[in-house]
Amino acid sequence: MENWKKTIHLGIIGAGKVTTQPNRHIDSIRSLHDKDVEITAIADITPGLAADVAEEFHIPYSFEDYHDLLAMETIDAVTINTPTFTHKQIALDCIRAGKHAVSYTHLTLPTKL
Repeated sequence: MENWKKTIHLGIIGAGKVTTQPNRHIDSIRSLHDKDVEITAIADITPGLAADVAEEFHIPYSFEDYHDLLAMETIDAVTINTPTFTHKQIALDCIRAGKHAVSYTHLTLPTKL
């Protein structure tokens, strides 16, 4: 079997505090010092937020619509860092786009408590 490595191009959906605060998602990913994982794009529905975070953290691409991030052929996997109630739809859209999706919370909320 041929031994090969490929850079994993990661997209982040959600550019709020859980993504950007010290020791949170961006810092955690980069703390691995894995040259084979690159944060390639970030998306957030808040106008200008993804662009600001992309500039601050040197992320090449930013979008206000996460569907544009999912349309990038180079994106291999996506982390979903948005409010919990949005995870199900975003995860389904990731799967439909052929991307691996990582959600750190439940994909749905319980119907009864």
